Amino acid sequence: MLRGIGRAVGWYRGEGWRTQLHVAVRALTCPVDEIVAAVPDGSRVVEVGCGHGLLAVSIAVARPGVHVRAVDVDSRKLGAARRAARRAGVEERVQVEEVGPRWQPPEHTAEVVLVGDVLYLLDDRELRRWLRGVHRALVPEGRLVVKELDAAPGRRTQLATAQERWAVERLGITVGATVRFRAAHRWRELLESAGFEVHGMSQPRAGWHRHVLFVARRPAVEGLHAGSWSA
Repeated sequence: MLRGIGRAVGWYRGEGWRTQLHVAVRALTCPVDEIVAAVPDGSRVVEVGCGHGLLAVSIAVARPGVHVRAVDVDSRKLGAARRAARRAGVEERVQVEEVGPRWQPPEHTAEVVLVGDVLYLLDDRELRRWLRGVHRALVPEGRLVVKELDAAPGRRTQLATAQERWAVERLGITVGATVRFRAAHRWRELLESAGFEVHGMSQPRAGWHRHVLFVARRPAVEGLHAGSWSA
């Protein structure tokens, strides 16, 4: 684990100290390996809210057949993402792009959509709209991978909320207007109400946070759900 964190931090050598610190904490507290494992090799991936590009670059390094389109609204972070991809030797398979706050992939173009620790910035109405748009963007049997912090009661959730509010409201590291974590059962409800089949739910351990990782799929035939299960 520590070797992986050291390698990831090395992709950002030469960036400002705030970027290096943010990426180091992110690498330490995010279940990167589990997220990478949820992405099939050979797929076309769109990462929404890529930030400094840690997940996009990690996926491209671990999955030689994957091409990642990494998008974000924050232009300040995208330069670091491009340089990290170049340092890691995957710049030909990681396309970094600035988009608007309401951007979504075109319909029926994405095999995998990945979003990690971004959707807590949306209220329920905005989140439902976003999920419906992603459902349209995926090809039939396309995959949505969602990693968020679990809002189970306890000090870990309180710590995560305080940390993210500080990042959003005081430091300006994250662009957003709200911080709203949700419990795992609520995520399942939202995904299924948007038309997804939930194929896997796990709660990987990383750092001091309580994580939840969902793998959902757009059905091959709309309206016919084969059921869902946990993995």
